[in-house]
Amino acid sequence: MYKKYVVRLTEKERTQLETLVRSGRAHARRLLYARILLKADADGPDQWTDERIAEAFEVSTATAARQRRRFCEDGLEVALMPKKPGRPRRRGCSTVEPRRTSLLFRAPILPKVGSVGV
Repeated sequence: MYKKYVVRLTEKERTQLETLVRSGRAHARRLLYARILLKADADGPDQWTDERIAEAFEVSTATAARQRRRFCEDGLEVALMPKKPGRPRRRGCSTVEPRRTSLLFRAPILPKVGSVGV
């Protein structure tokens, strides 16, 4: 099958990925992406298809294809990033935020003078 993006790792890149995977001391998604690239390497001992990678690592075939593309277009460091650089994630709904802020900064409710328990 024709692949638009073919991963070809240099010896240095392969060694770096193998060391990363062997140590296991990184973000889980970074380790997953390293494993995907090692298996997708056209010059390496394993030349897995996207379908086989998806089945082995329990990801979608689109994830395997996306990692190939990110490596070919942006290089190894960007391909290993757990999330895409650029637009930050939205946090909360814009309609909830003003209400939350008003609850935080309103005056405290004080008990009435002469009430029971004071």
